[in-house]
Amino acid sequence: MDMKHDGSTVAAAALVEFGVGLAGHVRRLAWDPRRRKSCQKARGRRNFRAKTGSLMGFYPDLPIITQRLTLRPFTRGDVDAVLDYRGREDVALYLFDTALSREECALAVQQRILQTSWSAEGDKIVLAAVLSESDTLIGELSLIWRSEDARQGEIGWIFHPDHHGRGYATEAASALLDLGFQGADLHRIFARCDARNASSWRLMERLGMRREAHFREHALFKGGWDEEFVYAVLRREWRTGG
Repeated sequence: MDMKHDGSTVAAAALVEFGVGLAGHVRRLAWDPRRRKSCQKARGRRNFRAKTGSLMGFYPDLPIITQRLTLRPFTRGDVDAVLDYRGREDVALYLFDTALSREECALAVQQRILQTSWSAEGDKIVLAAVLSESDTLIGELSLIWRSEDARQGEIGWIFHPDHHGRGYATEAASALLDLGFQGADLHRIFARCDARNASSWRLMERLGMRREAHFREHALFKGGWDEEFVYAVLRREWRTGG
């Protein structure tokens, strides 16, 4: 999970796992980790171009409910919870951003409140990951529309280190992949992370994503050379379990 390549949004952070599921109504997903995905059908409204049949907009039903999590739009009341992890140096380690101040978190949350649908390439769906039982916000996930014609998307996430190691990231990411493939009809979804960010690329592998590229010293990042992994999964692979 790496938000490094989209510092103000959700790409992938240093130390996390993630998971998601979706629901038009508040139904719990029967999430099975052996299948790497949720069992509920993704819901949302898609708009297509009349002549080409290509996607021109996607408006998912929110919130998304998984076995333990609620993936919902951000609200103004989320600022302090976001600051609790985005204000940490260890979380910012592999992000373009440095650790955020409260004012910067407030601006970021304000931006995320509006990021709940797609109407053009480059648009993002950014959701807060909340523990359903305690209503505790533990992280964020994003799904970015990268190509209309090729039906490509990019997934990313950041989770609070205090909640690592419990399968939340895997649960959430599985649901977000369902949203991209079943809801938005994407053909391929990819993710990127710093090559040193082992927790992120191991999560990608748990999700059944394949490493497609290793870019060596391809850019300068925080005073040094950047090394980046790219992972991806195709719609047909996700449906059949890889």
